[in-house]
Amino acid sequence: MTRKNWWIFPSIFILSLIIFSQSLTYYFFQDDWFVLNWIRTGNLFSFFSFRTDIIYWRPLSMPIFFFIGKQLFGLNPLGFHILAFLIHFINIILVYLLIRQLKFEKTLSYFAAFIWGTAAFHFVPLSWLSTTSYIIGPTFILSSIIFFLKSKIKTSFLFFLLGLLTSELTLVTIPLIVLVDENIRKKFKNLLPFLIAVVPYLVVRFFIFPVPASGAYAIAPRKKIISNLLWYFAWTFNVAERFSTIFYLSTVKSAAGYFKDFFKLLIGPLILMLTFWLLTLSLKPNLKILARGFGWFIIGLSPVIFLPDHAYAMYLPIASLGIIYIFCAALEKAKRFRPPIMAVVALLWFISSFLTVDLLRSNHWIGNEQAASRAYMDFLKKEIRTPPHGSIFIFRNPVGNISATNGFTLHDSESTLYQSLNASAAVQVLYDDSTLTSFFPKANQKVEFNQNQPVFEIVPK
Repeated sequence: MTRKNWWIFPSIFILSLIIFSQSLTYYFFQDDWFVLNWIRTGNLFSFFSFRTDIIYWRPLSMPIFFFIGKQLFGLNPLGFHILAFLIHFINIILVYLLIRQLKFEKTLSYFAAFIWGTAAFHFVPLSWLSTTSYIIGPTFILSSIIFFLKSKIKTSFLFFLLGLLTSELTLVTIPLIVLVDENIRKKFKNLLPFLIAVVPYLVVRFFIFPVPASGAYAIAPRKKIISNLLWYFAWTFNVAERFSTIFYLSTVKSAAGYFKDFFKLLIGPLILMLTFWLLTLSLKPNLKILARGFGWFIIGLSPVIFLPDHAYAMYLPIASLGIIYIFCAALEKAKRFRPPIMAVVALLWFISSFLTVDLLRSNHWIGNEQAASRAYMDFLKKEIRTPPHGSIFIFRNPVGNISATNGFTLHDSESTLYQSLNASAAVQVLYDDSTLTSFFPKANQKVEFNQNQPVFEIVPK
């Protein structure tokens, strides 16, 4: 980066911040409380231990990230989010460096960094602290690929190992290197340490401490995988995640009605996809570029694509680069029309991402759960300073306009509050006491306990 264009990265950071700024205000909820309760032990060894009661093994991006955040910021989630955003900004620079390493000129590399950094699929990782593995993981994956392309194998391998400690998606690093490194035949022996490291990782994760792959995490090669791939493609272009459910469960007639209702949210992504398709026509003779780009897209999703009931846009940070790669290759050929095309695409991209994230903020379930968690924890901090050991907390639905004021909704038929506070984890973290217990009975349901136990009925009003 020269003095002449020093302003580009700060501008991308600011535009990204404009889109996702409200995520800085999101409170702890669900798995956040689980991990915060976990790190209260201070047992560093346990942070790296394998467990069969949770689906993930992400010591760096889960317990270590929360441990560092807790040491620096206490229970102030803003500090945690600032750390996540700083890593996101580093990733934007890494995307630029990767595209440059793939021999694209600076203008296209900046364009790729902007498209990636402002994409709507970052909403969940930047909003829900427990999903920072989809921010930190790409840092190590991108760094590993970049250094391998630079033939700095030891540094690449180090980042690969750190990636394995951060996210299981790091496994895609090896096939992606094979896909994009044009000198891989000469350098293939350099991949041996990577392959050797992967073997014990897979043995431990699938045989010694098997992943609890059930329910939504059950592996199944169903027809739905194809439709999921199409939705992943659409989500890359800032289509809102919720539309996959709306249109999947709709008839043709009702789908047309939904399209009319959400026209302003869909028109931008549709124009972007049409532009992408028209640009790829210019690449038709060069099937190698298309194969590399779509191959990248599929490889990036390979760890999750066989989970047909567990498809989310947050899995796109690495896979989306395959689509961006094709975009850059097509624009590289369209030199004459490149400036106006890039200007229109950039404008449409920013607007569509902003509108989609605005929709997600208003109706995504994580927004509802974090708001409920904050409201109840704020109420507890005001009403109960130091509960006796062994206390029981009975959480009831709020009275009055608490829900509307704090922006959340609780349904008695659902377990929203139970999930949001992660059972007893939230109160145990708040008061640093493992003897506390929480219960979440339905409306008018009576709960009886030992008379010697201190009981607090929590009804925010």
